[in-house]
Amino acid sequence: MDFDEVDFAANAPAVAGASAFASAIWADQDMRAVWAYTDPLLRKCWVQAWFHPLRAQAVADGYRSGAVVESLTSDEPSHPLWDPFARTQIRQMTASFAVDMDTWGFGSAFNPVAQDMALLKFLPVPKSGVIEAGELHACVPFLMRFDPIAGWRVLNFVSERVPQPGWPPAMR
Repeated sequence: MDFDEVDFAANAPAVAGASAFASAIWADQDMRAVWAYTDPLLRKCWVQAWFHPLRAQAVADGYRSGAVVESLTSDEPSHPLWDPFARTQIRQMTASFAVDMDTWGFGSAFNPVAQDMALLKFLPVPKSGVIEAGELHACVPFLMRFDPIAGWRVLNFVSERVPQPGWPPAMR
């Protein structure tokens, strides 16, 4: 086994998690499947970002912000606002990123950014299958975080930054 094969084998679990997340969005358009590969911190920030402009009306309608966020970020959300959240997010992501799962993939570079975090790049794969040194391609960064029980999950995919909860959260 040469260095590239060893490197690939070591990175394969993170790439598998990121690939499952991407496929759930751009191929299956299934937000519940996305949730299984989403780090709890990203879940919270994602829900807060969606809910932030709706908070005043939601509170007037009898919802409590904290309870909504807690319910929507659970492993298996059952809150009545889950469907509007999920529909909006899938529509926004598929409109924002013109991803074709048949032609996009993860670069082979695995960039550790902390002991339990790594950065992957999701990008269109050239017809040759190889990105030459110096070539520039649009890409979607996937910041991955390792959890000893859940494995590698997506911590952010719109930025290389660790998201910060709040009203509004900081995701970029």
